[in-house]
Amino acid sequence: MSESRKENTTTTVGILEWFRPGEYEEVRNAIQDLKALGISHLRTGISWADWYVEGTPEWYDWLFPELSEHVEVLPCFLYTPPSIGEMEKTSSPPKNLKAYADFIDLMITRYGEHFEWVELWNEPNNKVEYDFTLDYSWTKFSRMITMAAYWAKKQGKKTLLGE
Repeated sequence: MSESRKENTTTTVGILEWFRPGEYEEVRNAIQDLKALGISHLRTGISWADWYVEGTPEWYDWLFPELSEHVEVLPCFLYTPPSIGEMEKTSSPPKNLKAYADFIDLMITRYGEHFEWVELWNEPNNKVEYDFTLDYSWTKFSRMITMAAYWAKKQGKKTLLGE
């Protein structure tokens, strides 16, 4: 390996850990474990459905600053609130496809200082994550993600799509 190649090589280690609202002690323990393992990047799920549960906004008010103080955070935003889905389940497309973009806009406005990237949905090809039987042509999903990506970019964020 050439000297210039050695100088530019860095190793970044990341991990996935999803926390449920109210798991304060689990987050503190995870941060200690991440530090001990030398892990500097964390991908975590942020439930759109949970946003409407009492206490969840306060949970995220605590979670984002707490995590970003120790690791680079990649939030993955998913799970339709059942009350606004075509069917009453978190994997359903929302009746109003723009509602997901509105949620992304809200989350970036409120917490965007704590992350550079956003992941728009997770494993949409997994029926548990996104019920594609309600959207065989993937038209609804594509519109929903396109609108969300547009607002994320307008807010200065980079986007990626889970596979």
